Amino acid sequence: MNKKVLSAAALLVMSVTNVAHAESVTAGNGQRGTVNFTGAITAQTCDTGIIVDGNDVAFVELPVITTSDFGTGASESTETPVAFGIAPLNPDDCPATTAALSLTGQTVTGFSDVLTSDEIATTNVGVQVLFDDKTPLLNKGYVDAGTNFDEVTKAVNLSANYFKTTEDAKAGLVTSVASYQIAYL
Repeated sequence: MNKKVLSAAALLVMSVTNVAHAESVTAGNGQRGTVNFTGAITAQTCDTGIIVDGNDVAFVELPVITTSDFGTGASESTETPVAFGIAPLNPDDCPATTAALSLTGQTVTGFSDVLTSDEIATTNVGVQVLFDDKTPLLNKGYVDAGTNFDEVTKAVNLSANYFKTTEDAKAGLVTSVASYQIAYL
């Protein structure tokens, strides 16, 4: 069965590659590009949530800080990231021993691991999301959680932090959005 799935996936990749690289039959300013697909097959699914301090939350709340908390340089984060996890709501019903996580979102130009904020033009601040061990994962497809996976809670441990994208952080709201998919393996 695995060979059939692999063969079908290889055929899909070859078909997409051929379509993406096919010569255009019309004149004009056509563009070529690459379409990357990512996915996962797992033996189990688990109902998940965003967990902060052991509680299922609707969003990760970053603390209120001052512009001076960043220091004077550009391209820096504050020193107090917020720890959170993506975890099954009932870890006892989730027999996983590891996980891979895909986290996607719109990033700030020039900062591949910083989510843009709705107010970035005002604040010059986005949100940096990393694995707990500081490994980037944003827009990288499925990334093995490795040591960031808690075998007891089944959480993939992450951190979020403000990130200044220019020399001057300015006061204002910072709101960012990322979508996740988790594959328990």
